[in-house]
Amino acid sequence: MPCYLAIDCGLTQIKAAVIDDTGRVLSLFGATTPVRGTAIDVDALTENLYRVIGQAIKQANVEVSHICAAGHGNGLYYITRDGRTAAVSSMATAPICNDPQLIQLTGQSCWGGQPLQILRQIKNEQPDLYTQIDKIMFCKDFLVYLLSGKIGTDYSDASAGALLDVSTNDYSPQILQIHGLSDARDMLPQLYRSYESYATVSATAAQLTGLSEGTPICAGMFDVNACILGAGDYTESFQLIAGTWGINAVITGHPVTCPTVTQACLFLSPEQHMLIDSAPVSCVNLEWLMSHIFPDLTYDQANSLVAQCPIDQRLFYLPYLYAPMDMPQARAGFIGLDRDHGPGDMIRAVFEGIAFEHRRRVDKFRAVGLERPRVVLSGGAAKSEIWCQMFADILRIPVEQTAQAQAGLLGCAITCAVAHGDYPHYAQAVSRMTEDRRVFFPGDDLYNEKYKQFLKEITSWITK
Repeated sequence: MPCYLAIDCGLTQIKAAVIDDTGRVLSLFGATTPVRGTAIDVDALTENLYRVIGQAIKQANVEVSHICAAGHGNGLYYITRDGRTAAVSSMATAPICNDPQLIQLTGQSCWGGQPLQILRQIKNEQPDLYTQIDKIMFCKDFLVYLLSGKIGTDYSDASAGALLDVSTNDYSPQILQIHGLSDARDMLPQLYRSYESYATVSATAAQLTGLSEGTPICAGMFDVNACILGAGDYTESFQLIAGTWGINAVITGHPVTCPTVTQACLFLSPEQHMLIDSAPVSCVNLEWLMSHIFPDLTYDQANSLVAQCPIDQRLFYLPYLYAPMDMPQARAGFIGLDRDHGPGDMIRAVFEGIAFEHRRRVDKFRAVGLERPRVVLSGGAAKSEIWCQMFADILRIPVEQTAQAQAGLLGCAITCAVAHGDYPHYAQAVSRMTEDRRVFFPGDDLYNEKYKQFLKEITSWITK
């Protein structure tokens, strides 16, 4: 039975799993992603990568036929001409080059954590370092480099990182020129499709991990794409990832540029396009509430309290602990809270506020004619049946609760299966390797008026 090594590195954790061609997880280990402010400690990340792979390989005790990695998007990883490596996370706040041509060229809103924005800052503030940079890359590309010594990237990361012209799906001299980086063309890595294998495990990495030297490694993908792939049913649904970040995505057969949406990028190949609207406005709010206000409650207890509380049309929570790009002046807070409200009411308001915010962003897709008959929900919110039902009631379409606890890792394994030829295409691999999902259908329209009021409260709150 073919088995694969899947690696998923976000800004919180790096995980490695051995998964077979039915989607069964044989082993899984994780470690912390060593983020120090906006910098990533590449030495510690290297050590963690080798360790979790070694643990996964040892426990599974099987030979893996293919390897695929996914990683957080944007940020900047680089290697200098003398072999030094460094990384800046996507939470960086580099001074923004916000030329209006960029959104038309790249399909991306401009923000300080994009690779060219960070590279531009290095050029302006550390010119000696800039001249020493040999290649730039993304997170998962750095992991492939550590395992193979080879450097490349895939179309999904490059497009989501605002490196590609949406009209050509290729690097653009004009994009570099606008950033003042016309001399950086040779720093850009070669482009590959996610399933293409441009690298193999080196002798050094084999010795450090227990992998076999020469094992092929896929180009991999942006971690959002991996999660969507692993959740299944990605072509005919809205894809919502309600984790720390709220990620809302829809796959299209053609490029769509929408100024109100944060990203327009490629999915698994230059033929598949995707709109993403995302912000740190999802379960990070519940994490904050539980750790700061109700530290003695478990998540299961919180869920039970929500189930016991009826909808309160007067109580709102605005989920903006971290202001989103489309509302930089927004702040979080309860509205309508009084002495009669208890923990269950407050937690329910947070559940609702997060679901309302996801709907607000899905409505951006609907506004440009991108309607879908259902939602596939993954992330922390998908673990709660009452929250899944709330999403269905608020979005007014069926919500499928993903059965995959590690959708990103499964997405990597699916890509391995296609790359290795165990399945002829992604559709068959997804069908065979993902589980059936429970469906939650919209109930009575109890949230219509409250959602309208939520939108009014946002406007009132941010204009105070």
